[in-house]
Formats: sequence, structure tokens, C-alpha cells
Amino acid sequence: MVFVTARTKSAHGSAGSQTCTRAVQDIAEAVQVYRMGCETDYLLREVVSDINDYDRV
Repeated sequence: MVFVTARTKSAHGSAGSQTCTRAVQDIAEAVQVYRMGCETDYLLREVVSDINDYDRV
């Protein structure tokens, strides 16, 4: 399990949230997504088997 931070250009507002939701739905390894404040817009919890799997995602 790893945590990945993500920043977007338009994270604030419904358009940014919808864009992120669509993008994360394509990541099978992402099991949870948290919307954050400050420097990080989103925090994703992903299940990966090893570092190569992490790099692929």
C-alpha cells in the first residue's frame, strides 16, 4: 500500500472534482481518494505489489 499526492490546476470547484473522479476511476490500484487542502489537492491510497507496480501506476 502506498499514498500518492496529486495536484491539479482546477481542483477547487465541482469541475475539478469531476475531472479527478473520472481520472481516478481508471486507476484500478486506487482504493481511496481524499480531497485535501493546502499544497496537495488529492491524496490517493493505492495497493501495489512492488516498486515496479508503483512506477507503472
